[in-house]
Parts: sequence; structure tokens; C-alpha cells
Amino acid sequence: MLWVVMTVVAATVTVTYAVIGRYGQRWGISVERARRFRTSSWLAAGWTAVCVGHFLVGR
Repeated sequence: MLWVVMTVVAATVTVTYAVIGRYGQRWGISVERARRFRTSSWLAAGWTAVCVGHFLVGR
């Protein structure tokens, strides 16, 4: 159950960071900060993959 929750949280963070990275400038976020959100979304996507993998291996 823990890995399901972690997967959902990581996927939510991935999507949220990607959206902020894409549309952040329109919402008043600086270019540099929006770029950091966009880069962080890739890190969160990696963590999502780790959670999915751990969940599948544990089955």
C-alpha cells in the first residue's frame, strides 16, 4: 500500500512541476525558476519510475 501511495504522490508532483515549468512564466514566475521546475519534473518522473518498479517487484 505504501508504494501505491508513493507512486500517486510522485506522479502528481511530476505533472505539477511540468505544468509549472511550462506555464510558469505566464503566471509571473521567473524564467530561471520555471526552468528549475521543468528540470525537477524529470527527477520526479524518475522517482515515479522507481516507485512503479518497486511496486511491481514486490508483487
